[in-house]
Amino acid sequence: MKQDEKKVLGIIALVFGGIALITSWMPFINNASAILAIVGFIVGIIALIVNRKNKKTITIISLIISIIAFAVVLITQASYSAMIDSAFESNTKTAKKENTSSSKDSEETTEISEKEEFSVGEKIIFDGEAEYTITGVEWTDERNQFEETQPDKVLKVTYNVTNLSDSDVSIGLDLILYADGRKMESYPNTNTIESISKGRSFEGAVQHFAVTGEGPYELEVEPSFSWDVEPAIVKLDLQ
Repeated sequence: MKQDEKKVLGIIALVFGGIALITSWMPFINNASAILAIVGFIVGIIALIVNRKNKKTITIISLIISIIAFAVVLITQASYSAMIDSAFESNTKTAKKENTSSSKDSEETTEISEKEEFSVGEKIIFDGEAEYTITGVEWTDERNQFEETQPDKVLKVTYNVTNLSDSDVSIGLDLILYADGRKMESYPNTNTIESISKGRSFEGAVQHFAVTGEGPYELEVEPSFSWDVEPAIVKLDLQ
């Protein structure tokens, strides 16, 4: 007749297996649950050996619970991994679709912006930013009497701007004049400092430049505060 079971190791194994089973479905925490299940199984095996000639009720229950807990951990982690992979693939596909759409839109709308050199009177389109047209360039005798240093020549530039963005566009810092590769300073005659809202336009904006030395002369055109846009070059035919 079998003797009563030595329960200490069986109870310890049952505690480890029970905690592992309770927490086996929890993400991240079930990493520790797997370890507890393994410990519970090992202790249960030891209890099984100790009770080889005795009753083994608690020991067998603890072994079964540890095995179930470990299996639940594996199933749960596989399920969460599949969900994460699925979400990642979905996001990747969405990003690829957006990039493809963006590339197509860029190909369709930046054709004129990719042109390197423009002439006076020609439209310059910065996709999603603004549209510029240099309408006139001329030397002017007008001088600012309060300016201490007077340049050899002053160039007056007139232009039109249309806002193609979703926010306001500033006018007044969008033109730079170069003479033979040297940057010319702006001149404080009546210069346009304005802001236009989405979908609006401004005609007859004016900028003056103090010019020293000779050409060739080039205007760099770039929307104000647009750091990732390459400026357009307008060649000026000045005498």
